[in-house]
This record gives sequence, C-alpha cells and structure tokens, in this order.
Amino acid sequence: MTWGRYLVCLDIARPIVVVDFETTGLDHRRHQIIELAAIRLLPGQARGAYLHRLVRPARKLSARIVELTGITDRELASHGVDAPAALQALVDFIGNDPVVSYNAAFDMSFLHAASTAYSLSVAKRGGHSCALRLVRKVIPGLPSYRLAEVSRRLGLSLDNHHRAVGDALRAAQIYRICAHAYLSERAHYRPGIVGVSPAGGGL
Repeated sequence: MTWGRYLVCLDIARPIVVVDFETTGLDHRRHQIIELAAIRLLPGQARGAYLHRLVRPARKLSARIVELTGITDRELASHGVDAPAALQALVDFIGNDPVVSYNAAFDMSFLHAASTAYSLSVAKRGGHSCALRLVRKVIPGLPSYRLAEVSRRLGLSLDNHHRAVGDALRAAQIYRICAHAYLSERAHYRPGIVGVSPAGGGL
C-alpha cells in the first residue's frame, strides 16, 4: 500500500472538504445516494461552510434503510432535490480542494458513479484521503473500525448517527485528531499521549 495515496490531505494548513453519503444500499452499481453532506475544514478555524442535500431516489426506500437512517420517502418527496442538482452542488462546493471521507472506497464509488450517470465533472486535482485508513495506521489493533466505534473511543458525540451531516462531522473530527497525531508523533496514537485531546479538534 502506498500511504501517500490516502494521506494527500495531511497538509492541515490548507482547506479540506469532508464528505459523507447516505445511500439506498452498499452497491454503487445498483443503489443511489439519498443524502449528502460536505464540510469544509479551514486552517486555524473549527470549520467553514457546509453543504447538505436530501436526494430523491428513483425507487422507494427499503424498511431497513428507513430504520437505519430515519429518512423516509415522505421526507425525500417533500424536501429532497433531484440527484443531478444535488451532485452538481456538491461538485461545485468541493472545487479543487482535497476530499476526505471516512470510507473513501465506499463514498468515492458512489460519487464517481453518480458523476458518470449525470455527466458531471469531478475535480481530481485536490486528491482524496480515507479517514478509515488513517485511523488503522494511527490506532492499530482496534476490535472494530466502524465510524461509531471509533467515535466512542475518541469521546465524540454520536448525535445524528447514520445521517450525512452527523457522520461527516464525526469523520472530520476523527481525521483532524489522527492527522495531528500522525504528523506530530509518527507513532501509535493513545489518548492522552499525543498533544490533541481525544474529543478535541475544535469541531
């Protein structure tokens, strides 16, 4: 594995956009985005602007997705926008900034599938980073690397779990904590050892 491919955003002196998607399932070839969020992290600030969209899918949601996310067909019909408009807003928001997501393999597959389907141009100059891979590097040996479990370990709020804004915020906090730990120590992170408190980071 080439770590540089996944740690392109470790220059925390530049803006970074953290994204998260809620979807109708796990397969980008068969399922669709139903909610997206993007948070811009700015150097020296807690965070900058954010983007949030509910997205109307082509099919009704399964009972499992409604239970998991709390998102309903009625909510999407009332407050959602068409997928091309939502994805164009996201692409415009990202611009040329680097992108971080908690599970880049998952989120980027949906982003690129949607971009292909709707003929959108996804800027690649900023690159992307995977917070999950960074966590595995900085905190090895955890029994689970699910977003909720890592958040609990670091003392982060679990409010709005499985919603795009809440999960994007947690991913941003985790990435900032682990990036500071990786850059300052280049060693295994243990809360209280690295000079960033587990629930710190200012987000």
